[in-house]
Amino acid sequence: MRNLILIAAALTGCAPVSIGPFVQHDSHALQHIGSERTDYGANLIGINARWIRGGWYADVSEAVNVQGARPGGYGEIDGGRECFEARVGYAWSPAPR
Repeated sequence: MRNLILIAAALTGCAPVSIGPFVQHDSHALQHIGSERTDYGANLIGINARWIRGGWYADVSEAVNVQGARPGGYGEIDGGRECFEARVGYAWSPAPR
C-alpha cells in the first residue's frame, strides 16, 4: 500500500525532492550507561523520501532492523524486522550572518 501511495504521489507531480539511504540507531540514552545496561535498541538500515514545501517537510522511510532477535521482537521493535516511519515537521532557517 505504501508503494502505491508513493507511485501515485510521483505521478501527480508530488515527487519527493530527495530519496536516499540511511543508517539509524534508536534507543534510550540511559540504556547505554550504568550497571543495568539493556540491549533493547534498534539498528536500522533503510531508504527515506523527503518532500519540502516552504518550511514544511514530510519524511517517509522504510527500514530493516539488522539487530538480532530477542524474545518477542527485534531490538526495541516488537514484531517483525521491518520498520515504517512517517514524520511531518517545520524547519526554520537560521538568520543569515
